[in-house]
Amino acid sequence: MGEIKGQILGVVMVLAIFGAVSAALYNAFSTASNNVKDQITSSTDPEKIKEGAGTASISSDDAVVGNLTF
Repeated sequence: MGEIKGQILGVVMVLAIFGAVSAALYNAFSTASNNVKDQITSSTDPEKIKEGAGTASISSDDAVVGNLTF
């Protein structure tokens, strides 16, 4: 009977550890995904686009291929 209790305790401890690690990873990834979402949302904000923020222009004089500039 003692061996069964020990094995059950081991299984419960492993499940608790996996639960704690998964909760920490879930929190970390949800925070990271919210940060990425906010950055994407702010970079596609229509008010900022009207102001010209975050836009780039390339002229034909700026063509660069490798180390050669045309």
